[in-house]
Amino acid sequence: MDFDSEGVLWYAVFGRNCSSGRHEIGMPSSLFHWDIARGGKPEWMGTIGTKTRAACWTSEICISKDDMMYIIGSNHATDGPDITAVDLKAYRPHMYDFGSEVTEDAYYINPPTERYGKIADALYEQDEFGAQNNWRVPYELACEPTRLWRALAPDNIESSAVLALEWTDEKTLVGLCGGKKHYLFETVDGRITRLEEVDPASPEAQRLLNAKAVGKVVGDPPYYPGRQYKAVATAQADMQNGKTVVGTLDGMLAVCDGEKVLGLGPAAYNGPIRDLCATPDGKQVYGVGGDEDDLGMVFRYDEETGLRWLGHVTYDAPSEYSTISCPIITRCTISPDGKRLAIGSGDRLGQIIYYALS
Repeated sequence: MDFDSEGVLWYAVFGRNCSSGRHEIGMPSSLFHWDIARGGKPEWMGTIGTKTRAACWTSEICISKDDMMYIIGSNHATDGPDITAVDLKAYRPHMYDFGSEVTEDAYYINPPTERYGKIADALYEQDEFGAQNNWRVPYELACEPTRLWRALAPDNIESSAVLALEWTDEKTLVGLCGGKKHYLFETVDGRITRLEEVDPASPEAQRLLNAKAVGKVVGDPPYYPGRQYKAVATAQADMQNGKTVVGTLDGMLAVCDGEKVLGLGPAAYNGPIRDLCATPDGKQVYGVGGDEDDLGMVFRYDEETGLRWLGHVTYDAPSEYSTISCPIITRCTISPDGKRLAIGSGDRLGQIIYYALS
């Protein structure tokens, strides 16, 4: 979506069957016009494209300074991306002059043709393969996510990145988020009950920021050859057997027992281990890590199953909690009863996700 030179918002909407078990076929994308700043309402402007070539799944709309609108789509799923260009200066005087139905684009007239039938088969097979090879965190959500960015909109969205988290009881979570400004917050079952600006040097903010002190590894932490300088502890969590799980600046994980260091290997594709937390019984450790330019990883370690990567905090299909996407995950903490794992994101749309552990 994007705004034109007159401050009007333009965006596209398209439909999918959300992997409901039917073969996927495209539906034409619709263009919407919304004069939101002047109190207008969204207006449907028709199907994007021409009579012979209608846009399918659209991913982006951008408008240049001279009011050229570019709409990027999937070009009927597997044909490679397409771009529809609209000169808004020429379009505005006639934008309510709707044309006839899309009757000449073969993709919509006769989807079961051999070519598009094969496309539908391929997309369905991809969905099936993805379901069998899940790359998202496999736990159910315990409650609705907390969208800090929405609570701080519109002026302070950039200050919603989660910097610290701490449970005070089984349902209450407190923490600190920040960027240009900093805010203390409290949530109960995911609902924000406190959100107030704070000086990051204040005692309460500093207590949260320093609640998880990281000590120096006595032994020899694991590293990639040539990157020994990144063998520095960035997070740690104590287990019930007296051992300590340590994460490094280079995404490595290790178990320290006195001066003995057992390397477990990488716990994320790249980037630092950002946080670790232990279950109340101290038998399992959960963690988050990853580079800012990559997708963050959630992982778990225990002595019975070892190090297990759990997946990414992202969902691309609608649910009762809507879409969730957290590329940068910064903090994690487990509730006192061990039933909830809270994970905070550090990207522009700061939010907190609550996973049910039992």
